[in-house]
Amino acid sequence: MDQWRRALARARRGELAVLRQPWHRPVPGGTVAPYLVKVLCADEGRLAAWGTRYGLPARGICRHGSIPHYDLWGPLADRAWAELAPATLGTGPDAGPGENAEGAGPGAPPPGGSPFPHQGSSPSQGGTVLDHRNPERPAGIDSQAPGPAPAGGGPGPRAVVAVLRGPWPAGDAAARLVRAGWPGAGALYDRWQHVLEIAPLPPELARRLAHEAAGQTGFATWRPYAGAASLLLGGSLPQLWSLACRWGGHPAVPDPGRGPEPGGTTAGLGAPFTGRDQPASGEDLTRSAGHALARALLSLPHLPPGRLGAEGGAAPLSPAGVPAGSPVGGTAPAGRGRAGPVSAAPAAGAPWPAGGFPAGPVPLALGPRKVDFRGRSLLFGRRTLIMGVLNVTPDSFSDGGRYNAPDRALRRALEMVAEGADLIDVGAESANIAASKPELEEELARLVPVVERLVREVDVPISIDTYKAPVAEAALEAGAHIINDISGLHADPDLAAVCARYGAGVVIMHLQGHPRRLAREPRYDDVVLDVARYLAEGVQRALAAGVRPEAIVVDPGIGVGKRTRHNLEILENLGAFRSLGYPVLLGASRTSVIGNILETPIGDRLEGTLATTALAVVHGADMVRVHDVRANARVARMADALVRGWDEPAGGWPFDAVTGRQRRPLRELGRLPVRPGDQSRT
Repeated sequence: MDQWRRALARARRGELAVLRQPWHRPVPGGTVAPYLVKVLCADEGRLAAWGTRYGLPARGICRHGSIPHYDLWGPLADRAWAELAPATLGTGPDAGPGENAEGAGPGAPPPGGSPFPHQGSSPSQGGTVLDHRNPERPAGIDSQAPGPAPAGGGPGPRAVVAVLRGPWPAGDAAARLVRAGWPGAGALYDRWQHVLEIAPLPPELARRLAHEAAGQTGFATWRPYAGAASLLLGGSLPQLWSLACRWGGHPAVPDPGRGPEPGGTTAGLGAPFTGRDQPASGEDLTRSAGHALARALLSLPHLPPGRLGAEGGAAPLSPAGVPAGSPVGGTAPAGRGRAGPVSAAPAAGAPWPAGGFPAGPVPLALGPRKVDFRGRSLLFGRRTLIMGVLNVTPDSFSDGGRYNAPDRALRRALEMVAEGADLIDVGAESANIAASKPELEEELARLVPVVERLVREVDVPISIDTYKAPVAEAALEAGAHIINDISGLHADPDLAAVCARYGAGVVIMHLQGHPRRLAREPRYDDVVLDVARYLAEGVQRALAAGVRPEAIVVDPGIGVGKRTRHNLEILENLGAFRSLGYPVLLGASRTSVIGNILETPIGDRLEGTLATTALAVVHGADMVRVHDVRANARVARMADALVRGWDEPAGGWPFDAVTGRQRRPLRELGRLPVRPGDQSRT
């Protein structure tokens, strides 16, 4: 009864609470659910926002009784209990005044529950909410809510992530000094302070690691976050790398020729981050925190070689994440130009470099690399890539109906390639919340003829904007190269396996809600950490299904399931998402956040889009998704020269810097054409 009193009091205050009662009733699938879990909150908007994190539709909220609630059973019930029981019972960091259960510390588990969010859930099953209009059928079947992940292909407990919190320089000072030829300029990294946040962790573990980190770096603290805690620490790269090695389980990186550790772990920081890790103890969670920190450090932009591990007993690592001297990886910037040789990403099915990537796959650590996507390639790490938007829908928010015929779509695609697009993203279902949602046959009829024409007549990779496995499979059969999933592999449990089977690239995007029912009242505990964790779960699904690590790109999802303040905070912290170890795509073109700040309609948001493109370059993004290709390609090219470095042409610059006179004919900058009349300008 005490549990019920605590839960009801908390729910009436507008906070989330949880109750568990014996049930022992048969449920779909032929099993018997031993108990029913109720998630309650008098604030129905907050309850619905919590439900969207797990793909639960608002119509699944039960309104009989005095307090709105979800009735849950199965693995999702276990996850809800593990997340909310500590605060409800007074044992968690969110417990209110007078709610400290006698004898229960911050890390004590509730009866029958887990002390850590999601630890008790099965990695091969999804959760279920009862549809109160039909109690025999779980919600999400007809409602298109994200269903259970396929066996062996879904994530286990939510990933521990580390994100960079600052600083955000416009090009790193040390990299600039190295390019300028200053002796020993790279040593500036030994004193450069970086701040990172690691979450989620049990409060007791976060407190212990903060104390340990503060003794080495001089700054560390922790705070409550999402029913658990997060750890914030700052220090120099050598100090942080030493902590990553210690927490990851290895004080130093072994010789690159040593090969895998006994038991199958990769040499370096213990078991790779494969998406199947299931932390169950403080030691395992400490190792996960060390792996996440290592990934974040290896993913820092403008990282000079050999700067990690210069102190603290750990072996120095190059930007490739392999011990110094290894033949694989990036090289130091040469002169004033860009980084040196391009590394070839491992081929499909090939192992990652021996001795490298001890924290799991970290594609960003490979430096400049050419990645193959089903016969067509993209060069990552040299400059910011341009993804051109091609909507073949009648009701897209930006250009609906303009290109919904194969001939018009092909002309627009060729035009974008001529303007500088490195790949084309084709969508046949609008993400506009007010747009109609086509049936599968209609969507395929729109999409497949266009894809077939583009693959034959356009020489850049073709990306397909879809979250549905049947649509993706049809497009890949037609020759497409990349799948851009707005739901981040959360909406359709079969999509990751389809991408892996065809060897396609995958863009994993964040959204709150479902593509057909976006969250109308989005809420976040911390938007940067919440989005990073969601993307990490999508990466886990992709890796577990067999998608190549180097073929994965992440997108924080500007404008989708977020308020303006959420979008601005993501843009401000865009560099944090590099910490996951994968290339970052920004798709802010013509979005509502630009319209709200500039107070302009959809067709008049070019300047705001150009500002976000320049910001993306500064924060180390690898790709931008835009409608206005020519202008954005030129902004990205100029910003890349300022941030990444530049190469002086073999024939010299076309204009005399003193007189401004043209010295030679203008050449195309990559795919950027010379407009008529540009030849004579000075």
